Parts: sequence; structure tokens; C-alpha cells
Amino acid sequence: MTDVEWPAQRNSCESIDALLLLRHKLFYKTLKSFGRALRHVHVDFGIWTVFFRILLIFHMYHLARSDTPCSLLFYTLECSWSFYPLTTCIIGFILIQAAFAAERITATCRLGRYERRGKYLGPIMAAAVLILSILCVRWGLDTTDPNELQYQCAGIPVSTKERMISIYSVMFVIDVSSVAAFAYCFYYNKKKLHSGRFQLDLRYEIQENLKVIRILLPVVVAHFLFFGFFIAGSIFIRQIRLRMSAKAYGIAVLGIYIIPHYILVMCALIYGILRQESRANSKFRKAIAQRPAAKQEGETYFDSLRKQWSEKL
Repeated sequence: MTDVEWPAQRNSCESIDALLLLRHKLFYKTLKSFGRALRHVHVDFGIWTVFFRILLIFHMYHLARSDTPCSLLFYTLECSWSFYPLTTCIIGFILIQAAFAAERITATCRLGRYERRGKYLGPIMAAAVLILSILCVRWGLDTTDPNELQYQCAGIPVSTKERMISIYSVMFVIDVSSVAAFAYCFYYNKKKLHSGRFQLDLRYEIQENLKVIRILLPVVVAHFLFFGFFIAGSIFIRQIRLRMSAKAYGIAVLGIYIIPHYILVMCALIYGILRQESRANSKFRKAIAQRPAAKQEGETYFDSLRKQWSEKL
């Protein structure tokens, strides 16, 4: 390489580094904004789930030790503090999965334009999740009979069974659609990446889309399996309610509520994922910013992307 070619080559490499740094910064700023907004929702759901978990343990202990569950009765109005927040948490967590899917679809469809405006999507999605959750619960529990007697405050009242089964069925369809949307986005981005028809910045954005999808897909699939078991079990138990003793029915209803355990685990898992990705983003930016000029030759592009692009998708 001649002395005349060297400055041009170095400037070209510096431009590539600057482009990669800008893209990486914008991409993870958008993802972090989205994750931070929904993380607050996760924390709220997690707090309510802890209280509900304590309530479940109390009722399970009472049913197991008592000869009849009717020895301790509650009016539905007295239990409203429990099943209203719990149902909101369950529905809200499903809508969060749908929000993640919608965010990835938006990032895929608005390739090259999403990064600069995507930071507004997180707060909007978080607000939509809260509002829709409250509206769904308000409609589903609107038929609650305040004088109905219950021997446990964990489940929804019998007077709301028809509406709540309808809501849970719709939520299950949304959950299935979220899994399908993630699978489609993964396949679509992978196909576009292998086509080789995009310039460097767009190819990098496609690669990051795939990376985020690979991180979130196990979370969505796990939620689909757990929630599917919860929905199927809840509907089945309530359909055969008349064939069961009161004690057996109460224990079965309490036993099927595995969602609180799952929500607590997933809140911690998603928080850990976002924290890990934030640290990886900081290391990436620091490595590029501190790269010596003497090393910024033609391999800069390959040094920056070889490791992650060599991963099997």
C-alpha cells in the first residue's frame, strides 16, 4: 500500500467503525427504551404475584387440613383485592408477549427507519398493555355477584365464568399468534440476510433483529406452553366442577395456578437478559471507540462483525 492510498484506506475504515458504532448505539438505545418501559410493568406484576403466592399457600394449607372447605367462607367483595390484580397480571403478561412480537414486526417492516423513531414505541406499548389489561378485566369481572360466597380468594368468581373463559380463549389465540409472529420474523430476517442484497448498515440491522429474536423467542415459547397448560387445565376443571367434591375442586383450582411461579421467574429472566445485552452493548462501543488508528486497516469491518456473523442462526 502506498503513502497516497493509506490515508484514504484509514478514513474508509474509520467511517465503517463510526457507522457500526452509530448503528449499534441507536439499535440498543431503542431496545433498551422498549425493555425499560415494559420492565416496570413486569415489576408491578411481580409484586402482586408475590402476594398472591402467599395467599395460595394459605388456602392450600387450609383445604388440605380441613375436613370441609366451607369452614372458611368469604364474600366475593372481600376477595376482590385478590382476583382483580391477579387477573390483570395474567392478561397483562400475555399482552406483553404480544407487544414484544409487535415490536419485532415493526423493526422488520421498517428496516432502516425504525432505529430513530423506535424509542417511542416502548412507552406506547407499555401504556397500551396496562390500559387493555384493565379494560379486559373490567369487562370480564363486571358480572361479579358481590354476595357470592367463596371458600378461597385465589380463583375468579363462578358468576364471571362465561366472560372470563371467553377472555382467556382470546388471550390464548393472542399467545399463539405471538409465537407465530416471532417464528415468521426469524425466518424472514434470516432469508433477507442470506440474500446479500442489502448494504452494510441494513445487513447489520437485520443481523441484530435476528439476535434479538433469538433472545426473546425462548421466553415467548415458554410462556405459550405454561399459559396453554394453565388455560386448558382451568377450563377442564371448571367444566367438570359438578362431578368433583368441593374439597377436590378447591385443591385442583389452586394447583393449576402455575402462572404466578412462571411470572416471577420470567420477570427475573427478562431483567437479566436486558442487563446482559446492555453490558454487551457497552463493551462493543468501548472496543470500537478505543481502537488504535494503526489497526484500522481493511480488516476493520471483519474484526467488528466476524464473531457475531459466524454464529449459526
